[in-house]
Amino acid sequence: MLGIDHGKTAALASLVARQSAMLPSFEHAQRELNSRGLDLPLKEVRRIATHLGAQVLTRRKRDLLDYREGRLPAGQELAGKRVACCIDAGKSRLRKATRRQKGKGKGKKQQRRYKTDWREVKLLTIYEIDAKGQKVRTSRPWIDGTFAGPDEAMELLAMHLHRLGAAQAEVVVFLADGAPWIWERLEWVVKRVALALGPGLLARGAARRLGPEPGADTGQGAAAAVPEAAEVAQGRQGVGDDSGTQKPG
Repeated sequence: MLGIDHGKTAALASLVARQSAMLPSFEHAQRELNSRGLDLPLKEVRRIATHLGAQVLTRRKRDLLDYREGRLPAGQELAGKRVACCIDAGKSRLRKATRRQKGKGKGKKQQRRYKTDWREVKLLTIYEIDAKGQKVRTSRPWIDGTFAGPDEAMELLAMHLHRLGAAQAEVVVFLADGAPWIWERLEWVVKRVALALGPGLLARGAARRLGPEPGADTGQGAAAAVPEAAEVAQGRQGVGDDSGTQKPG
């Protein structure tokens, strides 16, 4: 009833996992926790964070299975709001042991060996925006990611939009670069979540992926997405790599 798991309260597990996620290493997280009066060994910090992370992934997998079977109910968190969905990919190095250590201390007979391969991680961020396309400061973003392929990443986006009630949102804006794996699957997400597709928005995004328009100024970078998002949020068609959906009037 108190939510104690493996001898740790939910509040302690949440604090340790949050610090481990925000800081670059478990060592930094341990020092920050020690400064707050929590004298936890490094192994305990790692164990609490990884155990809670495994529980979260299990819950997410269960939600995905329910979503595929049509058993996941739609929420109301995004109903009547203007919403932005950011989709991107990055690189992360994962440490994988290739040989275990034998012995301890001075009696160590074999050193531990490991390799750190680069893996692509696909990141998803959903947040509320105002009429100018700016993030609402008092809102809380939903952030997720996966090391799986593009199909799994876009299914994850569709699941989150469904459970948050994006079908009832006033406007949904998609923000991304020109990566084909995003735009080739975005129409599927729109149909899967039952969003109303704004006229020509996906087509414009696809056209810009093929190359710049004749005479177009190609000097604009990622910052150009901000005014375009504002145009979509105000009900006008966006131009460029950003797409949006709007409920019918």
